[in-house]
Amino acid sequence: MSQIEVDFDDLCFALESSLACYINLQTGLVISLPKHHFEDLAGLFDEVRSQVEADKKKFAELEPFPSDIAFSIMEEFAEQLNENEACKKHLLSALSKGSPFRRFKDALNYDLDLRKQWFKFKEDKMEYWAAWWIRKNSIDVKIVRKNRNRT
Repeated sequence: MSQIEVDFDDLCFALESSLACYINLQTGLVISLPKHHFEDLAGLFDEVRSQVEADKKKFAELEPFPSDIAFSIMEEFAEQLNENEACKKHLLSALSKGSPFRRFKDALNYDLDLRKQWFKFKEDKMEYWAAWWIRKNSIDVKIVRKNRNRT
């Protein structure tokens, strides 16, 4: 099998989503489908789902990023903020309460620089996770970055 190009943003979205996601092993296209049938979306995804089910060798199912690892990455980020003790305490407090993912995200919205630091930190961790998944599945992939304008 020859090397395929996969967009990093598409791959990260798939790894973080709660959708059923696949990589087309011929084109590198990342496909995301609802895991459950929704009446109001009836027929919308049937053709793509049929393609995936008909030729499973052509697709690799992406394993979602485990929430416990996502939580530990947020915790690791907060812990390393030694130069900004107030932000560190604020983020760790957000993680210690109910709905920690939402609270963490909300806490980041108060400081644009901190938010940018978080996305860089998270991107590095996602890249590591994506590389692990690619190696585990023995897929010859070249990661490309089509959209670098994230905030």
